[in-house]
Amino acid sequence: MNATEDRSFAAIVEHPCFNHVIGVIIFLNGIFICIDADYMARNPGQDVPTAHLIIETIVFLIFLMELLMRIQVFRGEFFVGADWRWNWFDTLVVITAAIEEIIKLIEVMGSHADGDSPKSLTVFKLMRIIKLTRSIRVVRLDKAFRELRIMVTAIVSTLRTLFWSIVCTLMIMAGFAVYLVTAVSDYQATEGPSSWSEQYFGSMSAGMLSLFQATTGGIDWNELSDGLWGISPTACCIFFGYISMMVFAIMNILTGICVNNANRAAEDDFDLSFHAERSKHKSVFVSLKTILHNADTRGEGTITWPDLDVHLHDQHVRALFKKIDLEPWHLKSFFDMMGADEDDVDASIDIDQFIRGCMRLRCNVKNIDLMASRHVEAEHSAKRLQEIKDSVKQLPGAVFRSQVTPLRPDTQRGCASQPLCKSLACSIL
Repeated sequence: MNATEDRSFAAIVEHPCFNHVIGVIIFLNGIFICIDADYMARNPGQDVPTAHLIIETIVFLIFLMELLMRIQVFRGEFFVGADWRWNWFDTLVVITAAIEEIIKLIEVMGSHADGDSPKSLTVFKLMRIIKLTRSIRVVRLDKAFRELRIMVTAIVSTLRTLFWSIVCTLMIMAGFAVYLVTAVSDYQATEGPSSWSEQYFGSMSAGMLSLFQATTGGIDWNELSDGLWGISPTACCIFFGYISMMVFAIMNILTGICVNNANRAAEDDFDLSFHAERSKHKSVFVSLKTILHNADTRGEGTITWPDLDVHLHDQHVRALFKKIDLEPWHLKSFFDMMGADEDDVDASIDIDQFIRGCMRLRCNVKNIDLMASRHVEAEHSAKRLQEIKDSVKQLPGAVFRSQVTPLRPDTQRGCASQPLCKSLACSIL
């Protein structure tokens, strides 16, 4: 495959719309998997509709083409780069889909040979559920799903907290259940068993389940308090203490811990997004700098608008500028703003200065951007002023030589002209 085709693939894969389109296809495929599962649940033992098989094959081919295009563009970086985990996950999904397609083809060929209609194998039907998990990648592909991504990240980050919350709750319930079960057991030993006692506090498991249901709304704790009051007012007061502690203290503390973890997850997501965006722009900066400097045949480190216009006809260069949300007409206006005269087609500006300006132009202007721009402008003005001073210092000598040389044959005239030239040079200085 030649370089032109590689650049074409790179322009397609790195275009923002490519991720949007793939994300929509992934989402629609997830909906289709749910519809297909609903059909099979409503029609057990029925054959899979041919339309469903065709749609599955089309979606598989789209995912396969996307995977091959990404591998072609990123090469080995696809498997070891920053997103290697998701890339390997995508590869696994496509491989499982390919195995399913092969099994489906063998099944169809065997059914035609036997004269029977194809029957779906349950184990390979379950493999299609794996493809539904690929919808999670939409969250990373599209910035519009950042809120959903934060929610998912927060839920995952609180799983560990949830586990220890359950352990803590079970320990508290076990402590109270030991006392309540013992009190109910002593009452049954004296007064005889009852259905209420057996149902709610007949064992440790029943006692802990009753306390858990009373805490989470499974049953009204009034049912337990009425029964415990008839058995032991002390046990009923202990139960009231348990309910108060769980509702007003424990649950609020656990909720606060979960909210804190969720906020931390949101901050981590912002940092990850910021670093990913910064890495992307850094790679764009390096790529543009390399391309423009390599094309600088004059070796001056500058670029003119005609030169830049030639580069903008390259799809790869246009894709790099689009990564920082800049279009050709933006670049033309910005090029003129940076000091290039609109009427002078050969006017040039420094390549590094132009690229740094483009990186600042990509987003909303901040105070630091204004300060940096003023600093660069001050350096540029100081450099131009120094060039003017050097030119002015050389001007008296040039004027003196231009005035003295023609007058050498006439000594008297030359001598009379020397004070005039010296006075002119002093006035210029």
